[in-house]
Amino acid sequence: MSDSIECKPNPDHDKQAAGLYRAIASRFYCRYVDARHYAEFLGEDLPDAEPLMTEGEAGMRYERAVDDWLGEPPATIEAVCALVEFANVIAADKVMAEALREPGPVSDEEDALHQTLALCAAAEWLTKRGQVDWLDRRRAAYGPSGMPRQGDAA
Repeated sequence: MSDSIECKPNPDHDKQAAGLYRAIASRFYCRYVDARHYAEFLGEDLPDAEPLMTEGEAGMRYERAVDDWLGEPPATIEAVCALVEFANVIAADKVMAEALREPGPVSDEEDALHQTLALCAAAEWLTKRGQVDWLDRRRAAYGPSGMPRQGDAA
């Protein structure tokens, strides 16, 4: 008898969306590291807080998460939402950067590229979904070909 148990994948798990949220969390962590290091420099830190990685290490973690998941075309609506939220987080972080007078974990140009890639991938997925929905409506109205019969109005 084998000790291994066959586990079914969790239907709530979406590896791509989770990876994009990991990128979002990594970006927030970069801000957290910056703030904690600045507080420590000024003589304070969070009592009993965990040790931190360096700003450079935190930035590299963010860049790895982006590189791992941003280039993938979305496969699910959850991944599409994660892409849009990722682009929104970058925009919101720009306001944070102004407020703190600190740059983000990557250059403004790289952020703009990441936002463009995320939103273009989401738009492409939505466009394809819209085309499928349109064709389904046509087939429901006109039959399997989706084309009106001769003499019907289009």
